[in-house]
Amino acid sequence: MKNDIKLQAMSYSDTLALMGSSEIEIPTLGGQKKLKVKKEQNFIHITNSNNKSLKVDQNLWDKVMDRMNTLPQEERGMSSRYGDGKNLYNWKECPNRVFAIYIPAIVKHLSK
Repeated sequence: MKNDIKLQAMSYSDTLALMGSSEIEIPTLGGQKKLKVKKEQNFIHITNSNNKSLKVDQNLWDKVMDRMNTLPQEERGMSSRYGDGKNLYNWKECPNRVFAIYIPAIVKHLSK
């Protein structure tokens, strides 16, 4: 396994409660790039390294957590499991091709 943190799904409300009021910078699951994450009212606002941003709502969060729960523990930290692609292990029903892969990185960061 790439990392020693066991990723467990987190509820949206627990995640909001764990996030501080200031913006944080965290690595992506692959560790190659950084994300800026902050809490804005009842949303989680993510800005990626390409300066694209999205306010993640509970619906998107819950779909990614459901996906996480279907994966074996050794695959939960792999960003390829949360994106849509041509490989068999990709997530064909991915609700957001750009930002779904960043949600597990937030879980990983908050699980440390």
